[in-house]
Amino acid sequence: MTHRTLLIGTGAIAVSSLPVWVPWARKTNPEIELKILLTRSATRFVSDEALRILGKCEVIEDCWESLPKHYGAFHVEMAEWVDSVLVYPATTNFVSKFSQCITDSPALLTVQCTDKPVVVAPSLPAACVRNPYVMSHLSALGERDNVTVLPTVSGLSVGTGDETPGAPSPFSDAWSVISAAGKR
Repeated sequence: MTHRTLLIGTGAIAVSSLPVWVPWARKTNPEIELKILLTRSATRFVSDEALRILGKCEVIEDCWESLPKHYGAFHVEMAEWVDSVLVYPATTNFVSKFSQCITDSPALLTVQCTDKPVVVAPSLPAACVRNPYVMSHLSALGERDNVTVLPTVSGLSVGTGDETPGAPSPFSDAWSVISAAGKR
């Protein structure tokens, strides 16, 4: 049975690992039909062309003017097409906008429009893990029926070189949640 997944990559450094994880995801779930949306900030860390080749899928920049012309109302078509959405990694900016129903990009409007499972793997600066406003956004998302917010984990901060509590959950863990959603 085909499982259609939309992978949204945002501008945290962890997005640079997607060229390793996308082929792994395809190998572990050969029935997957995958589309990838990359925010403009994500394209600083990862190539859309690399993901297109490695993922054997359509990769789209997450801005209105970059949407391929074969889509009519992209957000409506994607919201209906998906069986699940994985946001990996999810920056503080994405999490905050998503929780407040801000829809200023195709990805944000798509996740607001779908009732299918959405898994969010936050990647947060250490200070944001202790910020009550950021935590309230994550909590608000976790209260939605179709949204799963994964916990951050301890990892190495690229910015400081120190341990940070804000690293995203391992991609394999996030993928397990998406795979389980597809079997329901």
